[in-house]
Amino acid sequence: MSQEGRSTPGLAETAARGVGILVSRTLLLQLLTAGVTLVLARLLSPADYGLFALAAAVQSVAQVTSGAGLSAALIRQEDDPSAAQQSAVSGFLLATGLTFSAVTAAIALAALPAAGVHGKALGVIAVTGLAVPVYALRAVPMVLLERHLRFGRVAVVETAETLAFNAFALAGALAGLGAFSLAGGVPAAALAGLVAVLSLQRSWVGLSFDLAVVRRLADFGLRASALQMLAIVRNLGFVTVVTAIAGTTTTGFYAMSTRLFAFPTALASAVQRVSFPALSRSPEERPRRGARAAALSAVLASLPLALLAGCSHALVTVLLGDRWLPTVDVLLAGSPGVLLAASAIPAMVALALSQGRPGGPIAAVIGSAVAMVAVSAATVPGLGAVGIGIATTAGAAVNAAMLARHTEAEMRRAAGPVALSLAIGAAATAAGYLTPLPDTWLGLIACIAIVAAVWAALALWLMRPPLRDAWRLARPLLPPRLLPATWRP
Repeated sequence: MSQEGRSTPGLAETAARGVGILVSRTLLLQLLTAGVTLVLARLLSPADYGLFALAAAVQSVAQVTSGAGLSAALIRQEDDPSAAQQSAVSGFLLATGLTFSAVTAAIALAALPAAGVHGKALGVIAVTGLAVPVYALRAVPMVLLERHLRFGRVAVVETAETLAFNAFALAGALAGLGAFSLAGGVPAAALAGLVAVLSLQRSWVGLSFDLAVVRRLADFGLRASALQMLAIVRNLGFVTVVTAIAGTTTTGFYAMSTRLFAFPTALASAVQRVSFPALSRSPEERPRRGARAAALSAVLASLPLALLAGCSHALVTVLLGDRWLPTVDVLLAGSPGVLLAASAIPAMVALALSQGRPGGPIAAVIGSAVAMVAVSAATVPGLGAVGIGIATTAGAAVNAAMLARHTEAEMRRAAGPVALSLAIGAAATAAGYLTPLPDTWLGLIACIAIVAAVWAALALWLMRPPLRDAWRLARPLLPPRLLPATWRP
């Protein structure tokens, strides 16, 4: 057997463990984030969340623009990044990040006030943008961790960022900073992540401004960054259209839904981040492993989404308050799209990137952007928050359909398990949502029990192989003493 053949099983196990670590980290942090979100929902208004959603989208655009896909190029290349590559990429990202922060600050704090223009939006964007140069400094150490599938350390870095963001946001909200409490949490989180990654990945080689090195990486990097950029511009355009049509308060309901969808969103990120470096190193088995990742992700996302959507009315009423009830409409109508975005889409994108062909994903993002903007423009004026959810699902459906056209037949076989997970989740959601229960803690607990019971019964009947895969993934991550002897790995 070849060396590559001998290393493949280890690679598969390491990749699966990477997804498990990132997802487990997300589950643990959700307990903290949920508590902070409850407090913030009482202290901040939907309009504050709307301003932050706009600022976060602009900051993401700047971050991807300055990165030019260089991190993706370093991850995909065959050899580890050289010292010259590391210093050149770090220098380039820092220079472009500082430029963005300086320009936005000058516009928000000097140019517009001098012209008689005042408003919170640009100030919130400027504060959020302070994180861009900090993320530039942590980019290369994170690349080295992800290349070697050291996702335990990646989880530590991102845990530090989450803790810092929530701590700053909570303190700022209590101090009366409004939307600036959320905006300031972004650079605070970036600083915490930088400190954490430099303590875990001791590979600092300094900064240089060698554009020749950057240009050699830019071929694949620019195409990869175009994909990221288009995805972020799509989200920014969607937020902008919703804000223009319905105002920042309605945008705030969408922003709150994205926080409640945090687990499936994190699952999508974990699948794509782990699959990209893993599939880049196992070319002969890429489609099969991509299909398995999509099916497994659909199973893992289906139950949380069913619980969230099926119990959304009681959940929002009890935990957030009546003024956030329109968020329920976004959750119900947007859940199918979020399931696609957490399973089939990231697996197909990772497969395409590992093969060095981002053209299909780029076309799919453009198609989904057109669908989201068109559907939101058509539905939000009449349906409000429901239209936001419909547009989210429509965009994900177009994205998945266009990706499927450009992928291998073996990868397309994941459509069956994904569709089945969607159907099981819809049935469990309906069981919870249509059961008449009071909007109280007892009603919420009863709803959770109903949704979970219906989902478990249908999944055990119809989806045993993916459930077994999910169990094999989760079992090594659990403390052995918590498991019966016959269940221990």
